[in-house]
Amino acid sequence: MTHPPGSRDTGIRELIQRLRQRWTNGRSIIRQEHENHAPGKRSVHALADLVDAILLDLHRGLCAEEQWSLNDQLALVLHGGCGRREFAPFSDIDLMVLHHQNLTPTLSAYAQRLVQDINDIGFKLGFSIRTVKDTCALALKDPTIFSSLTESRFLGGNVELYTNFIQQLQRFCQRHQAALIDGVIAAREQERLRFGETVYLLRPNVKKSRGALRDTHLIRWLGFVRFGETDLDQLCRLKAINSTDATSVHSATEFLLRVRCDLHFNAKRAQDGLGRNEQLRIAEKFGYSGSDGVLPVEAMMRDYFRHTSLISEISDQFSRMSQARRTFASTVLAPITNRLVDNRFLVSTIDIRVLPESLESVKKDLYQVLRLCQLSAKVNKPLHHETWLSIRDTMTRKTLELTESAVHQFMSLLSNEADVGKTLRLLHQLRVLEQIIPSFGHAHGLLQFNEYHIYTVDEHTLRAVENGAKFAADQGELGRAFRQLREKNILLLALLLHDLGKGFPEDHCEVGRRIAQEMGQRLLLSNDHAEEVKFLVHNHLMMSHLAFHRDIGDETLIAEFAGNVGTPRLLTMLYLLTVADIDAVGPNILNPWKLELLTRLYLNTYAQLLGRNTETVIDRRFESLYQQIAAVGENAEMSQWLAATAPQLPWNYCEGRSATEIADQLVALRKAGSDEVQCWIKPRTKGRLFELCLSKRERIRSGIFYKITGLLASLGLKIHSADIKPLGHSLIWYWFQFEDTEFADTPNSRLDEIRQRAHRIATGQETDPPRFRLTWSKEPSAALKSTRPETRIQIDNQTVESATIIDIFAFNKTGLLYTIARKIFELELDVRFARVSTYGHQVLDVFYVTDSRGEKLKSTKVLKLIQQELAQAIAAFLEETPPASAAN
Repeated sequence: MTHPPGSRDTGIRELIQRLRQRWTNGRSIIRQEHENHAPGKRSVHALADLVDAILLDLHRGLCAEEQWSLNDQLALVLHGGCGRREFAPFSDIDLMVLHHQNLTPTLSAYAQRLVQDINDIGFKLGFSIRTVKDTCALALKDPTIFSSLTESRFLGGNVELYTNFIQQLQRFCQRHQAALIDGVIAAREQERLRFGETVYLLRPNVKKSRGALRDTHLIRWLGFVRFGETDLDQLCRLKAINSTDATSVHSATEFLLRVRCDLHFNAKRAQDGLGRNEQLRIAEKFGYSGSDGVLPVEAMMRDYFRHTSLISEISDQFSRMSQARRTFASTVLAPITNRLVDNRFLVSTIDIRVLPESLESVKKDLYQVLRLCQLSAKVNKPLHHETWLSIRDTMTRKTLELTESAVHQFMSLLSNEADVGKTLRLLHQLRVLEQIIPSFGHAHGLLQFNEYHIYTVDEHTLRAVENGAKFAADQGELGRAFRQLREKNILLLALLLHDLGKGFPEDHCEVGRRIAQEMGQRLLLSNDHAEEVKFLVHNHLMMSHLAFHRDIGDETLIAEFAGNVGTPRLLTMLYLLTVADIDAVGPNILNPWKLELLTRLYLNTYAQLLGRNTETVIDRRFESLYQQIAAVGENAEMSQWLAATAPQLPWNYCEGRSATEIADQLVALRKAGSDEVQCWIKPRTKGRLFELCLSKRERIRSGIFYKITGLLASLGLKIHSADIKPLGHSLIWYWFQFEDTEFADTPNSRLDEIRQRAHRIATGQETDPPRFRLTWSKEPSAALKSTRPETRIQIDNQTVESATIIDIFAFNKTGLLYTIARKIFELELDVRFARVSTYGHQVLDVFYVTDSRGEKLKSTKVLKLIQQELAQAIAAFLEETPPASAAN
């Protein structure tokens, strides 16, 4: 055939333009239907059908244009998302060209043009051209390729070639079933680790996180290996999956597909991450209303977690069932290897099950179910699939009686720290836990829409219990404290209850106190144990508040805290609960600095409760160190000064330093001239913490404190705490503890710069105000707007006798601490102690202040003026309207 010059390219270009327009128009129509509340499955199926039609038109147009007769030589095969007809708006097309043994020049030219034209239409393409033999060989080597091929679908060409491929793939599965099952499951586990190891992540990936769409695909892939089927309804007919589970997977898939389509349409690109802004947007768009104590976005995410937790449980069970291969040898040896427990439970080499004749009675008896779950954890065997399904179905439909024997069994399993985590997770999956603790049902999948927590309430709670149980093996203070407890189950029960008051309008500690009181009666606790649990739940934030927001070197504070707690045993449990709780918030939330503060508060208060006076309590660990420091003095006068001065230093500074090092620095300060400044930086032994120490003689207020905070903040350093101490003879000691979050290994040049600039500030050589890096936009995101804290300023004149405490809660913007410290300086207040705590976007700055005479502020009028001045300064810095009032 002879073509006029240019006509060939013009013709195919017209086809591409027409198909591209068809894709654009068709996708727009489907989007409009989506906006009109079309089901997710309808959208993805419509998109898949549109892609099919476009690809077939392209194939036919190419063959007609080039006069290629290829239908007998190839089969066009869609696989992956295209194969299962779940094509999201901006997904990739997975297309394979199957051909016979020889790749002809014509077929090669066709493949090249096909790829080019598909890309020109605007699709993202995953393409391969293979023989049936090559395809099966690759499938054995790569589980990802194999899993995609299981969902292959014929598009056009030689249907017999496609049928031959499917038949060979099925035979291939039968020959290599064990290896393929293990490979597919292992590959999915690796993907889960990358995209979310738990269902209850607060920023999940709707395709690849645990319990997301990929786990529904896993069921289909394993179904193909074992039964040659990927369709859930067919697998249900083959009794590979029961109808209840199939219905749950269908329902969850519909929900997730609709969310995924919306993410793609809104972003106008492939977008599977369900971030906080998207959660807010979708919750409003899907019509969620929320309730008292539960935001609309939290209600939407609870639905998300309900679906994904079910998918995760069903896919895990299906995976275990697929891997439970019974060989001839295992069948023969079963009478020897299997063992019967309680004449009800059969423990095999694969799983644990309830005997058929006992299942009906066991699943209605909480005591027996608890025994079964504890046995499962102890022997490290999963429940048999039918046993698991039958128990879970009963728990979701009926409320069972909590008998005395069931109570004793539950408290017993809480005493077994080795298996308590696994047992409680199994009870939670089976919905047994909420039969025992009804409030746990409310916490199931409950989102905490803030920047601090990364897990749902139930996941956070289970992690806290697991953390508490791990203290048994700890070789430090946590382990010693845990092992001295006699009834460890009381601590773990308090951990299990501590956050169940969330999701209500009232403060969760108050709601939690009532829940704890009810559970004390329900679980038949003694009066003493019931009061302990109630105290721990009600006050589970007390210790962290004091450790992170107060000066725990203050004698009065230690004495008052000891009085509030009352007994060494209760203090020990509160310490362990606090550490386990903070560590369960998320990775690296419990850093060495926080653990050090909590442990110091615990040990000092413990000693106070044993009857030592406060001064001895505070100084007892350093008594020998102080004596060694005094001994370094070159004469009696210097030794006396060192003995009086050393105890005034921050204990954080003294810890980890030798007596000689501390004494040398103090002596240098004592001998320094009136204008001389001592300044040095020392890294802490743990983490990325550093200390900046600075001292000079001052007879007038110099503003060094606020200027140094400005310097550190301008360099991107995170200030954890600060201390200011008068050492006598007009000598003032400034101490800052900060973290360098920008470097894993901070270079010496950076530390030198910090020290030199701090020295210049103290000597008056550097006077320019700091310049802060911009860390937030003037148009904050929807999620940021919804969680951005209001500015609150609280005055505490009760906790300590020596100073007035100012607590400032505000949005965490770089330079805020500098702004506050400068305003305090301008108000002619002296900062005796400061500490900074950050929780996502919220910061809590705490300042112990006195007037210019070093006395506590007592005038109500002055305190009100301080509140107003600080509120105005913060509002101006944050570019927001000052609050109408400040809280006292």
